[in-house]
Amino acid sequence: MKTTLTDQEISNIVDKFEELDEKVIENLSQEFAKQQPYLISFIEAAYEIFEDEEDYIEELDYNALLIDYIFTKTLGEQPTIMPDFLEKKDDEHLSIIEQLGEDEEFDDGLYGLFESHPRADLILYFYGDLFDEDIDFDDEALELTTQLMLLIYFIIDVYHQAANQTNEA
Repeated sequence: MKTTLTDQEISNIVDKFEELDEKVIENLSQEFAKQQPYLISFIEAAYEIFEDEEDYIEELDYNALLIDYIFTKTLGEQPTIMPDFLEKKDDEHLSIIEQLGEDEEFDDGLYGLFESHPRADLILYFYGDLFDEDIDFDDEALELTTQLMLLIYFIIDVYHQAANQTNEA
């Protein structure tokens, strides 16, 4: 099983996902909800971060489904991620984020965190997609996009850690 992907391989999987019929996407979404009910609950709880910014909520849902699709296509069916595992990983992530500092130091530390992750391939793909250099972010958009990226990082990390636990068992 391949655990890292090239940008081209990720792009190919994303292209296939984007070409799927709406009915197929709906079926994938239902399977995702059945397989990962606790992760879905965690994601839905994170909606409050975005308040009334529906575009960010839709982007989070889309990316969570896409991440599930990528992991399933490359590593096979993923184990159900349990609530205690999510809570433990959430606590770890909050601790890491608190240690990153503020402002530019935070940005550099965050990018370093992404680069050093075993699944940097996926994380940096999503980072590049969200933080397209052609976009001129205002302060609020930058804050919300950063929050979205942190949630994407969390989802990828949780999938990676859960897959590793299953492979080690």
